Amino acid sequence: MNGARGKSQVGKRMAALFGTSEQASEYHLIKGGSKRPIRALTQSQVEQLDDWVLKLSVKEANLDGTTAIVSSTSDIEVREPNNPDVSARLPDDSEGPYQTRSMLRRVEHSLFELQREQQQCSMKLDSLTVQSFPAGVHLAALREDTTMSLSAAELQHLPLPSILAPTTNAGSIRSVGVKSVGVPSEAIAPDNLRILVLPNGREIPYDKSIPLRDPPGKHFSQRLPELFKEWHESDLVRLNGHGIPVKHWDLVYKVRTLGISESGQWAAIRKEWGNWKFIVEEKECLGSADAFWNKFTDEETGNRLGYKAILGKLRLARAERDGQDAANARACFNGNLDHPAAQGRFRYSKGSKTRILERDDKIASVWRRTLAEDEEVAARWEQMGS
Repeated sequence: MNGARGKSQVGKRMAALFGTSEQASEYHLIKGGSKRPIRALTQSQVEQLDDWVLKLSVKEANLDGTTAIVSSTSDIEVREPNNPDVSARLPDDSEGPYQTRSMLRRVEHSLFELQREQQQCSMKLDSLTVQSFPAGVHLAALREDTTMSLSAAELQHLPLPSILAPTTNAGSIRSVGVKSVGVPSEAIAPDNLRILVLPNGREIPYDKSIPLRDPPGKHFSQRLPELFKEWHESDLVRLNGHGIPVKHWDLVYKVRTLGISESGQWAAIRKEWGNWKFIVEEKECLGSADAFWNKFTDEETGNRLGYKAILGKLRLARAERDGQDAANARACFNGNLDHPAAQGRFRYSKGSKTRILERDDKIASVWRRTLAEDEEVAARWEQMGS
């Protein structure tokens, strides 16, 4: 396309899309095998196409926020092509570069529909009420058309499901927990079925072939009130969908307990878990969290002591108590921890030899247990004290 026609808007557009060289002088019809010659556009058709291209340029500039390149001729009237032959040959929105704009319009429409549906869901959520289900009805039964395709391994670590319900305050939403039942023992292969019995008598069936997840990277050094709560009731660690209190993590992660833990799991949390146990036992010995913080508050500043400072004070107090209890044990048995009245409680074996405990903390632990279990020793010590 040469001359003025090649410099026109239509010519530039066609050159950009199809190149400047003429490739063919005829074309095949869509239906039929006959060929037709390519006819040149008339001057009127060229002008109409120029106007049409100019209008598209203005619209495209408005979409992407750029400034449209307008012809230097002033007072140009933009009009749609009204020649049937020209309209029939105009590019369709589903082809070439026009496909992108068509896709954008569809995406925009989809986003609008999604926003509208979200608003409708929000309106329904505001009016949602919590219904109580009859005893024995499982959540899975609420959707009979839903097929459970999760494996037992996936079900064992599912978090507790929850439903949303409005509180008495308008516009506020709270989460109402629904008890998780995990995988029933009937669904576990008999050869893999094991049952963990917690100290409170609670039984948790589990599949021994399913590895236990690593302990959570949870630290309570800055959240002791949370530790006091999670110690007795927690969902941080789950066994077959059942939350395990922090105080029983030693039972879960020791390899000899379940047989599904890895040796490195308990080693990773053993020391820190022991510190948590140390702090919680002191809190329970004092009777309440308030009593605990009254004891571990700086008298001068009125600020609560930090995690390390609390542990330091507890270790010092424990060392003093262990020293006193060990001295009491020696005094009770006249300095001989292998006294017949001790019934060998202070002995331990190392290899083929039997030895007597020497460390104060070990002696104190046995002594306190002896006073609690042996009435004769307890009475003897009470008589010596009086």
